[in-house]
Amino acid sequence: MKKFMKSIQMMAALLLAVAATTACSNDDNAIDETTPATTGATKTYTLTVTASKGGEATTRALSIDDDTGALKAKWTKNDKVTVQEYLEDDGTGVSPVLTTYGTLTATAVSTDGYSCTLTGELEGEFLENQKLTLIYNGGSEDLDGTKGTLNYVAKNDDRATAEVTITGVSDIAALHTLKTTPATFENQQAILRFTLRDGDGDDAKISPTALSVKREGGGGSRTLRDIPADTYDDNGEGVLYTGFPGGSGTIVLDATLADGTHRYYQKTDVTLENGKYYTIDVNMKKGTVDLSALTTDYRAKNGDILYGTLPQDIRLSIASGAEVTLYDVTTQKGTTADRYPGIECKGKATINLMGTNQVVGNYGDAGISVPEGETLTIQGDGSLTAQGGNNAAGIGSGYKGSCGNIIISGGTVSATGGGSGAGIGSGSGSDSSCGNITISGGSLTAQGGNNAAGIGSGSNASCGNITISGGTVTATSNKGAGIGSGHEASCGKITISGGTVSATGGSYSAGIGSGYFGSCGRITITDKVTSVTAVRGSGTTYSIGPGNNGTCGKVTIGNKTYDAGGGISKGTYTYTP
Repeated sequence: MKKFMKSIQMMAALLLAVAATTACSNDDNAIDETTPATTGATKTYTLTVTASKGGEATTRALSIDDDTGALKAKWTKNDKVTVQEYLEDDGTGVSPVLTTYGTLTATAVSTDGYSCTLTGELEGEFLENQKLTLIYNGGSEDLDGTKGTLNYVAKNDDRATAEVTITGVSDIAALHTLKTTPATFENQQAILRFTLRDGDGDDAKISPTALSVKREGGGGSRTLRDIPADTYDDNGEGVLYTGFPGGSGTIVLDATLADGTHRYYQKTDVTLENGKYYTIDVNMKKGTVDLSALTTDYRAKNGDILYGTLPQDIRLSIASGAEVTLYDVTTQKGTTADRYPGIECKGKATINLMGTNQVVGNYGDAGISVPEGETLTIQGDGSLTAQGGNNAAGIGSGYKGSCGNIIISGGTVSATGGGSGAGIGSGSGSDSSCGNITISGGSLTAQGGNNAAGIGSGSNASCGNITISGGTVTATSNKGAGIGSGHEASCGKITISGGTVSATGGSYSAGIGSGYFGSCGRITITDKVTSVTAVRGSGTTYSIGPGNNGTCGKVTIGNKTYDAGGGISKGTYTYTP
């Protein structure tokens, strides 16, 4: 009995100890929950912050004085500022979050207008050292489609921002307040006033229905679409306004007139500063060479801006070493059986793309060709559709012909091989070849002809190494690899180290690798790509690797290497690092 009673006493003691421990734990939790300075309780806080005095580039966004119509950058009583916080993905997979806490109102504006006090109420959870973004005139971050008047731009396109850090969170009694560092606003746009003139006529003002403003080499673009007629009633004939981010580069203007024609302007080494106002008078030209007016063959020289539709049977070439711009260019198939490219590069050449361009090779020649041992570079913001003639590449070599290296670094490019020619690479025939193919940017679609690769070699032909380091690439084939070699053809190494790539092979051919009875070098896909998708053709084993009765070098994807003769056997394989 004594032993039993002792057991009961010990159990009771143990229960009391557990209860005491639980009570302590609950007390600790209660203390944590009543400490808003460390947990950030959701409440309404009052914030008063000083907008620091500074020049025009460090104050509110530019605006229009309602009384005088003048452009100004000074604070006005009752100006509104939005308080936000943008939390980016910290690597844990949590989606970025944009939180708006409330609005501050400008009071106590200084005599010169370049500083003020901002005050208001914010609702949320706040901690010391938390950073907040203050935005004057939020506007739209997508600034395309603006009306083109100064008032519209100032109210909708222009903005100024400041970042402040919370230095104190106070919850004394019912009073909830925040303290922050002062706010120094920085304007996020320059405002441009363009006066547009006809550079091919008597410099009369032109009033386009659309205007594209781009900066090459420094980023940024604006497009004013469907500009209403009353814009010019407000601005005056030929005058348009737009906001534009500060920076340096080559400014390119593309204006569309009511009759559908275009005018073009380009100026290099232009530097724009945020918060500044620029008045720019430009003479816009159709281009330097109107192809539709040609009556004899033309060799484009360095700096030419080509535009218009080339008459049938007139041949177009580019001088060795020249850089030219295609600006809404169209070439046509000839009326004779003569072989010649849509555009023939006579040596090293650079083609800048603007607008919409279409080229076609005549009979057995390429849409665009470059001599063996030379290099063609295609870049810019426009588009290009290239069609190869019979058994010729869209871009590359003709039937039983040879070509040099091909580099595509920009633009929207669509290339289709004719007959058994590759979309980009070599035409067909045992004597047909091309050099290395390099793609580093832009959006590219390549369709191989029968028995030819989308990007690589044509039927019974060869090409050099294929390297893709950026851009969006889609390549398809019929009885050839999407990227690699065609039927009974060869190519060098295939390296994909960047971009988004999709390759679909034809019958008996790999998506990336060799075609039917074809060969290719080593295939390497690194973990720097966005994604790579390969689809094998019917009747074959590998989506990446050799086609039926074909060979290829070792296949390396990320950190895994497959032996020669092997690869990825899934019907559709996607690699996303």
